[in-house]
Amino acid sequence: MGYSAGDYDFSFGGTSSACPLAAGVVALALGANPDLTAAETRRIVEETARKIGSQDDYNSDGHSRFFGVGCIDAAAAVAQALALRGVA
Repeated sequence: MGYSAGDYDFSFGGTSSACPLAAGVVALALGANPDLTAAETRRIVEETARKIGSQDDYNSDGHSRFFGVGCIDAAAAVAQALALRGVA
């Protein structure tokens, strides 16, 4: 019972692994501020993502063909959700 040394897959990545992570961060943000709209929540996740890789990878809209808007940052997203609620 439980986890064993071989209970993972090194090739699990891309959108298959990013989607549950993003959903969890959205849930945390909405838990911090349940009044957020879908558009506000999306903006928070996009604005609080940390840029990774080279700055040259990002276009003027802040999007990278390699990394999207960057590395999702749960702590920053929740902090911004709280700030919009007036709690921070």
